[in-house]
Amino acid sequence: MYFLEWVQVGAETVSTVFLNLVKSLLAPLLVGLIITSIGRASREASVGRIGFWAIVYFEIVTSVALLIGWASMAFFKPGVGLGRVAEAAAVVSPRLSDAMVDALA
Repeated sequence: MYFLEWVQVGAETVSTVFLNLVKSLLAPLLVGLIITSIGRASREASVGRIGFWAIVYFEIVTSVALLIGWASMAFFKPGVGLGRVAEAAAVVSPRLSDAMVDALA
């Protein structure tokens, strides 16, 4: 293997493990935050108001993120010019990093 292939394998492994850890930590934190927020609300009206603004915030932030992603895809055009011939010709052998990522998923 060339040096850059080792760097790529290491970067893929680290990024996948990081994303799996974020996924496993983010959901419990958000659920705990929501339960605590609802539990501390003293009136039903404040719960409704908090829920309404949470939904509005979620929709606005999600729409902005989608627009940024769409615009960057349209501007940078990732993957253009890359053929699948080289990918199909490459021999794929199992790697230790793949086994580690699968074990953590």
